[in-house]
Amino acid sequence: MKYELAFEQLPCSSCTAICCGPVPINAARFDKIRDHLHALSAEERRRLGNQERGELDCHFLDKANYRCTIYPVRPWVCEAFGRVEGMQCPKVDKLVQIIPRMLEKEQFKAETATPIVASSDRWNWKRMEFE
Repeated sequence: MKYELAFEQLPCSSCTAICCGPVPINAARFDKIRDHLHALSAEERRRLGNQERGELDCHFLDKANYRCTIYPVRPWVCEAFGRVEGMQCPKVDKLVQIIPRMLEKEQFKAETATPIVASSDRWNWKRMEFE
């Protein structure tokens, strides 16, 4: 079953990212994420680096507006959230889109083909590197 919802119908504008937390980053995404973050303006990096972050926060979450700073290169687990059965957003009573099983399995297989090398809670905005 596939659900099509217009973005305007989704409660994304009122999202407070209660589901965002530390996620593993594999070697396949590591360089993409690092390059994406280094491409941000110095002013934006400073602003993000000055945000208070808790122990269980994803350090890529812009806490001022509850948006992901690495959205175009986010890890598969984040990409799958709200789109794969069993990973529904608690603010939406049905899935936005269910990824076909075959595609889900192929993407998961590709993502897990490289080892986990970092965690999103280990990004240091001041030094612009993973700890």
